[in-house]
Amino acid sequence: MPSAVHPSLTVVMLGPPGAGKGTQAERLAAHHAVPKISTGDILRHAVQTGTALGGSARQAIDSGNLVSDDAVICIVRERLSCADARSGFILDGFPRTVVQATALDAMVDLDTPRPRDGHHVLRFDYFGTGDSDGESDVTTPESAVADVHTAIRELCDLSRAREVSLVGLRFGAACAALACAGGFTARQLVLWDPVIHGRDYVRELETLDERRNLVLLHAARTRGRRDELLGFPFSKQVRAGTEAIDLTTGPSVQSRRAVVLSSEERDEHRALRDRYERSGVPTELRTVQELEEAGGRRLRDRPMLSNAVLVELARELRGSLVG
Repeated sequence: MPSAVHPSLTVVMLGPPGAGKGTQAERLAAHHAVPKISTGDILRHAVQTGTALGGSARQAIDSGNLVSDDAVICIVRERLSCADARSGFILDGFPRTVVQATALDAMVDLDTPRPRDGHHVLRFDYFGTGDSDGESDVTTPESAVADVHTAIRELCDLSRAREVSLVGLRFGAACAALACAGGFTARQLVLWDPVIHGRDYVRELETLDERRNLVLLHAARTRGRRDELLGFPFSKQVRAGTEAIDLTTGPSVQSRRAVVLSSEERDEHRALRDRYERSGVPTELRTVQELEEAGGRRLRDRPMLSNAVLVELARELRGSLVG
C-alpha cells in the first residue's frame, strides 16, 4: 500500500497470517534498499535483551494479553526515527488497529517535509532527539533562537519554501515563540505545553531532579547542585537564560495563526492566548485529553509524546497546508 509521500517509499504489508507478508516485505526491502520493519522482530529482540519495553511485553504476553497500542506505537516511532528509514521503509505487522493506523498517519505527517505549494515544516523537539543537535551545557535560549533563524533561512534557500510553520514542544515551544517574535513571520505556530515563565520551568526541573535523586540514588547526594539537572549540565549561563524567559512580555509573535495545545489548561495558557489575540494573531487554546498512565504521570512528564498529542499536532499541520 504505497503512500503519496514523496520522495520516500512507504509500504504497509497487510494480509492474514501465513499470507507471505514477511517474505514479500523482505524482497521489497532488498529491491528498494529500504529497511523492513517488523514489530514482531523488534518485540522479540526487546524480550530477549531484557529492555524495559521487553519486560512490559513479556508481562502482557505471559498474562495472555496483547502488547498495548502505546507500547507498539513507541517502538515503531523510535525505529522510524533511525537514519536508514529516512528514504523509506516497509512495515510488517503494523498497524494492526485503528489507533495504530492513526498514529502512523501522524508520524508520517510530522516527520516528512511537505513541499506542497512551497510549504515546509520545521520541527522542534527535546534536546538530543529528532533534528536537534549541539551540547546542552552551551545551548542557551538565545543561541537556540539564533539557530532557529539560521535553520529557517537555510530551509527556505535549499527548498525554495515560501512559508514555514513552527511546532514547539515545551522548551522548544518557547524557542519557537521567541523566534517568531524576532523578525520572522510563521504561517502557523503550534505550541504544546509551552514554557511561558522560565523561572517556573527551572523550579519544575529541580523538583523532578530531587525525585530522581531519591529514587535512583536513595540519597540527597546531588541535591542542591546548581550546575546539573536530571543528569545534564546546567551552567549558570544556561540557567540565567532559561529563567529570563517570559512569553507574556516583550515583542509579540508574528504568525498568521497560533495554536496552544496543553495537557491541562492553566491560567498562563489563557493569558498567552489573550496576549496573542490582542496583538492581532488568531489564537486557539485546546486541551488534549488522555488518560494518565500507571503511576499518575501527567502527559507533559512523559519521556515520549503520547499518540494523542502526535495526532493533534499532525491534524494542525495538515490543516495549515490546505488553509
